[in-house]
Amino acid sequence: MTYKTINTYDSTTKRLRLGRFLWIRGNVGNGYGYSAMLSLSLTPKLFQWCHDVATNLSREWCLTLCGLRLHYKRSYGGIIV
Repeated sequence: MTYKTINTYDSTTKRLRLGRFLWIRGNVGNGYGYSAMLSLSLTPKLFQWCHDVATNLSREWCLTLCGLRLHYKRSYGGIIV
């Protein structure tokens, strides 16, 4: 598991991106593993829940609670950088 510091402000979404955790399970690309990311950011919202509705799979979701936004994303086809 690695942590990357971002520390940038996105004016279009009004979000301060703090950093993200990245990890790999198994062998990515052959169907037996995946690459995952959990990012942290600050946003001016009290509560919000969103998930990947288009494919109805739990590969991506985000949760905002008291201004702290957690965003989880999983990729089976390639490594997230």
